Amino acid sequence: MTLSPDPSTLRAFIAIEIPEELRRAILRTRDKLRMTDAHVSWVPDPNLHLTLVFLGDISTDTADLLSAALKKGLRNTCPFRVDVQGVGAFGRPGAPRIVWAGTDNAEPVTALYDSIAANVRELGIPVEDRPFHPHITMGRVRSSRGRKALVEAMANHADTTFGSMEVYGVALMRSILKLKGVAYERLHEARFVSQD
Repeated sequence: MTLSPDPSTLRAFIAIEIPEELRRAILRTRDKLRMTDAHVSWVPDPNLHLTLVFLGDISTDTADLLSAALKKGLRNTCPFRVDVQGVGAFGRPGAPRIVWAGTDNAEPVTALYDSIAANVRELGIPVEDRPFHPHITMGRVRSSRGRKALVEAMANHADTTFGSMEVYGVALMRSILKLKGVAYERLHEARFVSQD
């Protein structure tokens, strides 16, 4: 069952979708971290992705404008490869807030973010003004329960290599609030040069 917010708005973000083989590798490690029984809200299996720009609540008209702007703005972008490696976290040392899988060669992802963020700002949509750190969120820590065991398990996987992915485009996604959590739906996909 879907909860019904205002139908003229949607909660959206722009992301790189994760191929299935890489998803499975990340989930294997996530399941090992889950065994610590730390109080973490783990991202559901199908929801793993690499967020580029979080948009928040936007109108359906704005979503249409974004789709066109992405297609136009990414025409000069070439496909690239990203290595996904290491478990880390945002938060203070010993007190993680967001547990993630990182990227080893972040430069092409950061360049992509810069390009997309500029396109989004041109439409008058604010973009968070903080350094971009490409990552795939695995879970959000909810309390200190089991924190020590979680930190130790994360340290054991700090150098884990999950695999790599070829990036051919980005997706405009929406969050749909359901009784059992959040589901994501792709609204539009913008492919890079020579991929249309």
